Amino acid sequence: MQKSLLVGIAMLLTSAFCAQSNYWSKSKIGFVIGPKLTNSTIISGASNTSYTFADKGSFNFGANMITKFNDRVALNYGIVANWNSIERKDKCETCDIPVAQTSNLKYKYLSIPLQLQVYFQNDRLDIFGIAGFNYNLLTRSHGNYASASGTQYELISLNESTAKSLYGVEVGAGIDYNLTYRGSLRLNVTYQHFLNSYSTIPEVKMSAISIQPGIFYQF
Repeated sequence: MQKSLLVGIAMLLTSAFCAQSNYWSKSKIGFVIGPKLTNSTIISGASNTSYTFADKGSFNFGANMITKFNDRVALNYGIVANWNSIERKDKCETCDIPVAQTSNLKYKYLSIPLQLQVYFQNDRLDIFGIAGFNYNLLTRSHGNYASASGTQYELISLNESTAKSLYGVEVGAGIDYNLTYRGSLRLNVTYQHFLNSYSTIPEVKMSAISIQPGIFYQF
């Protein structure tokens, strides 16, 4: 149901923009790929357990479209795949084995960003600010983690405690270096703050810094 909704939203956006006059002359399409530095904040958990979450290598790859309304304002939207690798440590203070149990967890999300870009300089080198919203659908989670149960650790499947979708806001800045009238190189850096928790046991929220180099072309 969620995947069908995402496809429907994407089709509606595309149809609406394409209906504008000179749509393709105002738009660039491109590909982005780069690292993502995530940070996990623990909201609540078991009283007898301490938790640690650490990023072990995350990145994103996808296709974006940029449509300019005028020389100062543009809309950036697309579909981006995110791979997150996180190390989780659970240390049960009342268990027979007080040593922290380490688990390596992997998440894969399909993200739909919708960003407003405001240009401060529009020349050979474009400089712009970014503010927007993103919706992320979980397509896969992999791994097990050791959770405290009484005085022992119990192995739990990651699927049981992972939110099926994430939504958040993002702000940042970027530059475009225009190689030709049609082609350009781009670098975006955004801070992403997710409003709901990605883990329910314990409850953990995520924030991230996303670095996206890309290449764009106007057809």
